[in-house]
Amino acid sequence: MMCEMMNFIIPAVGIGSLVALFASKKASGKAAKQTSNAERVNTDELIKKSSINKSVSKSKGIPKTSASMRVRSANIVLDQFEAAGVPLGISLAALVNANYESRLTAALGDSSSGTPHSFGLFQLNIYGAGRGMTAAEMLDPTTNTKRIIEDYQKNGKPLDDAYKSGASVSSLSGLFGKYIERPADREGALTKRANFARELFPSVADKTAKELYR
Repeated sequence: MMCEMMNFIIPAVGIGSLVALFASKKASGKAAKQTSNAERVNTDELIKKSSINKSVSKSKGIPKTSASMRVRSANIVLDQFEAAGVPLGISLAALVNANYESRLTAALGDSSSGTPHSFGLFQLNIYGAGRGMTAAEMLDPTTNTKRIIEDYQKNGKPLDDAYKSGASVSSLSGLFGKYIERPADREGALTKRANFARELFPSVADKTAKELYR
């Protein structure tokens, strides 16, 4: 049956026309690829060249942490967000915020009363995103990240809308701070974390986030 159909089609349109049609499709596909603004980001190199690839000394609420452990935590953040189907631009904004919050360590925060209320990479608060979790769970990088992803999935519509509208990684970093981390100064987070993104990842911070892929 297929042969009969081909025998009918080829005479009808002509072999020359078919060749021209296939050539045209191939050329148009090549042109689309050449004009695409999509850019692959080597996240290993991005992290390696950033301040994440440096050890941190012990300070208030921050434990001494090696560069290799911080890099490992950074990759956990990116891997978990990617596994959840989150685009790279938003995943990088999340990583910026994790570094802003904890310097990618098992940090203990909000402990002015002597008892810490916030734990781990994204500083999950026992009265907020960390409600119902144990300290050990919040201090585990993977579990901590999975919980913040749940928070993003519930409250991240402003980020998704901005991403689709062509926002930069730095802008998304500010929005992640405002709507997901939700510090006391939520409006201030927009500027502070956007600027922090530029310091941390200057090569991609002001690029259109939806054009980046891993």
